[in-house]
Amino acid sequence: MESNLKLLVVDDSAVDRMLIGQSLQLAGIEFPAVEVESRAVAIAALESEGFDCVLIDADLPNDDALQLVKQIQQEDWPIATLLLLPENNQRHAEMLFAAGAGDFLSKPELAPDTLYHRVWNAVRLRRTEVKAAAALKEMHKTKEAHKQLQAIVQATATERQSADHDRAVQQQQISTLQQLTDLLNQRLSNLPGLLQVMIDAICDTIPRAEFGLIVLHNPKTQKLELTATVGTRDIWGLESTLDPDFGILGEVFQTGESQVIRMTPTDHPRSRTEHRTNLGQKLPAALCAVVIEAPQGGRLGVLAVGNWQQADAFDEASLQRLIAFGEQAAIALTNAQLINTLEEREERLAFQNTILAQQNRELETQRQQIQIQNMRLLEAAQLKSQFLATMSHELRTPMNAIIGFSQLLLRQSELSPAQVDMVHRILNNGKHLLSLIKDILDLSKIEAGRLELKPERFRITDLLSATTAELRSLADQKKLQLDLSIRLEDPEIVNDSKRLRQVIVNLLSNAIKFTEVGTIGVEVREVSHDQIVILVSDTGIGIANEEISRIFEEFRQVDQSMTRRHAGTGLGLAITRWLVQLMGGQISVNSQPGHGSTFRVDLPRAIPVMTSGRSETTALNPAAAPSRTML
Repeated sequence: MESNLKLLVVDDSAVDRMLIGQSLQLAGIEFPAVEVESRAVAIAALESEGFDCVLIDADLPNDDALQLVKQIQQEDWPIATLLLLPENNQRHAEMLFAAGAGDFLSKPELAPDTLYHRVWNAVRLRRTEVKAAAALKEMHKTKEAHKQLQAIVQATATERQSADHDRAVQQQQISTLQQLTDLLNQRLSNLPGLLQVMIDAICDTIPRAEFGLIVLHNPKTQKLELTATVGTRDIWGLESTLDPDFGILGEVFQTGESQVIRMTPTDHPRSRTEHRTNLGQKLPAALCAVVIEAPQGGRLGVLAVGNWQQADAFDEASLQRLIAFGEQAAIALTNAQLINTLEEREERLAFQNTILAQQNRELETQRQQIQIQNMRLLEAAQLKSQFLATMSHELRTPMNAIIGFSQLLLRQSELSPAQVDMVHRILNNGKHLLSLIKDILDLSKIEAGRLELKPERFRITDLLSATTAELRSLADQKKLQLDLSIRLEDPEIVNDSKRLRQVIVNLLSNAIKFTEVGTIGVEVREVSHDQIVILVSDTGIGIANEEISRIFEEFRQVDQSMTRRHAGTGLGLAITRWLVQLMGGQISVNSQPGHGSTFRVDLPRAIPVMTSGRSETTALNPAAAPSRTML
């Protein structure tokens, strides 16, 4: 897939948009995806920016998905559309397809590979449709140009009728022009036959024209080549006469000046003398020649008529008539070239369509195979999540017993110092294992989509103070300074205090774990009346730039070796990122190896509260309430 494609995601669910973004990342798609929540914002984005594909939630309220698809079709935007159905609803999909949708994908089937191929197939199909429409438009333009040329021919005939005093000759000329126009409509596919009929009609129309010829310029040889002739006597010095550099017709072609030529014994002595001597023939006494020039510019050849005996056989009126016929010859040649070009394009288009049809069949086969594989993978993922959840629950019960009995043992005064040390080790390792089990349980809930927030109103200052106090002992053990800075006018927020504490504990524990000397800092401040930011900084080992993008992945650690210095499963930051996104926020990191790291968490002051299946925002500021929703 091209790396410069641009996607627009239209979905009123923040979680669905998050899942779509995660699927794009897992599929290795790195091009930008713009996320919007409603049809109105999507239309504004489409009008201001160019997108290759738009992913539309088919379950948007007020039939916004149907209206958005219809508007894209009405505006004729060259954008592929891919519908995301809440379930495999064939009837709903058929209604959206009738409105002009390109393809659909059921949300339960949403997977990185499926989304990847569906997006790319929709883009390629839309591009093919745009190319086909352009080809049809070009064909219509060609036909319109042909009609305009016919109109020009008819107008030319009418103008010459009023200007010529010889009405009988003029009527014959108009009749011939009309016949040639009819020929243009009937015989464009046989250009040599058309030109032969034209030169026959021209010699019959122009008085005292005893012979005629049409020569065309060959761009490859740069020579004039005889194409159609009537009444000529063998070649009568044809080679020197047609020479583009020295001959008479070559001179007319080079200068572009139509003229009446009256031969004298001194004209072109080589052609007249040598051919009379060698062939016993003579050149014509008079020649009338005009340039055949394309309407768009460019000389195509020369049209000429001649008389063998009378030097004054042609006058200005004859020249003007021949010029009119030359225009008809130019139209015939131009139209023939256009039709040949169009036929070649149609052949190429038909060939391309055949290839595309074959590719589509192959892609459909691949899609079916991939769909089967995805179903197997989804089943395996569900089994894995169920296994993790079951095992986590099963392990927590004996682990809690171990921790509880260890604490009871520590309260016994009969234990020796060595025994107390061993019980402390049992207790600490049990707590460590319990934290790992909790992380795995949280991950299984996140993957299954069953992790829900429980918003409540509380003071974030109290939460931060309590959390830093709990972890201060870990910092004191490593002789690290732990600072807390609060810059809030209003400390009250609406959030899940338990999950927000989990986020802070994960970030603060990591900072202490990877810092040997220096300071750990926790800061909270207001960005706006409805937005806060939490900063956790350290002076630890830092993170390399190439590793920053991977530290939020599940089971990912900077040091993946078996002899790594710092223990852990690599789930802490991954769970932290999921929780922050579920809260409607964002997490980022700024780090430099050897100079520490700073993690930044941007959060709304109030997240939506779930009530009877609906989300209601508890707004701390009546003037503005957050617009994000929660799964």
